[in-house]
Amino acid sequence: MSVLGATNYQECLYVDHRTNFKSSKTRFVQVAMFEKVVRHWTSEDIAYIFLTSGEKGSEKKNWFDNGHFRYGTNEPIASTGLKRLLNEMNLNCKIEPVMIKNGDSESEIWENFRIIFNCLQPGDEVYFDVTHGFRSLPMLVLVLNNYSKFLKNIKVALITYGNYEARNEQNEAPIIDLTPLSALQDWTIAASTFIETGKTNKITSLAGNEEFVVLNKFVNQIYECRGNDIIKGESAVKARQLLESSAEKLNNFDELLKKLAETFKDYQIDDIVNGFRAVQFCIKHHLVQQGITLLQESTISLVLSFLGYNYFETYLRDTVSGVLSINPDKFEPKGITEDEKKVSFQLAKKISQQPFYKNLSEIYSRLSMGSRNDINHAGMREKSRQVGEIEKSLAKYFGKTVKLFELKL
Repeated sequence: MSVLGATNYQECLYVDHRTNFKSSKTRFVQVAMFEKVVRHWTSEDIAYIFLTSGEKGSEKKNWFDNGHFRYGTNEPIASTGLKRLLNEMNLNCKIEPVMIKNGDSESEIWENFRIIFNCLQPGDEVYFDVTHGFRSLPMLVLVLNNYSKFLKNIKVALITYGNYEARNEQNEAPIIDLTPLSALQDWTIAASTFIETGKTNKITSLAGNEEFVVLNKFVNQIYECRGNDIIKGESAVKARQLLESSAEKLNNFDELLKKLAETFKDYQIDDIVNGFRAVQFCIKHHLVQQGITLLQESTISLVLSFLGYNYFETYLRDTVSGVLSINPDKFEPKGITEDEKKVSFQLAKKISQQPFYKNLSEIYSRLSMGSRNDINHAGMREKSRQVGEIEKSLAKYFGKTVKLFELKL
């Protein structure tokens, strides 16, 4: 896709030093791009040349032959139009001229947007040259590309600009690759999606690097409430290290990647507080059910660790939950051995003697009875809570728990 301008262009050689490409001497950047990109296309491919109409339009001036006149006269300047030049290249692909507006007004710019958009088919791989045409073209192309990626699942293969004004002594004009601007837009959207929703699939898809799957792993551990993995902290730490190292390598995306790395900055290896950091993540991204579960289970792990017990032991976790939910004098462990009962009673007594017990018991029991049961049973009760109330409770009791234990998140 390329817009043909109406100026009387002069010949030069268009070069791309990165690929050692040098075009033939030509007035039109389109010829150079056809030599660079289109020459090996097939009959299934199509090249659109966008033209403007009228006496001063590009169709008359540059698409057809001899479109320019000597200044102040009616004497035409002998010149070969782009149409003839492309035909002489004997290309296999289809070449289709498409009329567009001059782009002199907002309505004409929108009309051009629709015209170009309608040329795209779902799944197209698109090459766009923005050298000529109306001044709004680069902005239009970037917006159009994002719009089309979403609605037609197109792939932007290349965006180029032939910088005629930057010719050297050999009359060589550089071809500038603007594709990274489109890629940066993709990364910005993906990063925004992650920061707002906690979803990382767009980032890992863009990265195309197996190492970035660690981002998905971290998020899935939270979505699926994998407390043990969250406490271990391996995926979070690896994600932070990956993003920081990638920021050093990718200059164009460094600030964006550093912003993403901030999500993981406080996670540590083998740290129970990671569970509460995960709750913080849940609150930020409205993962209410996961947040409630992780808050209660992280609280149990914290209490057991604080008192020197193995927080992986199921009956000990049940003990903490039971003591925090009911009066410790009425606590009665069931379904365990006599030796385990002794340990369980000892633990229950220790918990009830802690200075944090009363406040933590109130937090835990209210969260359990008022929120966790309600949300886990889909509110299928007579006095179920209204939408938004459980999320507020999660944030409230999370804040109280953090303050109670003076946790550094």
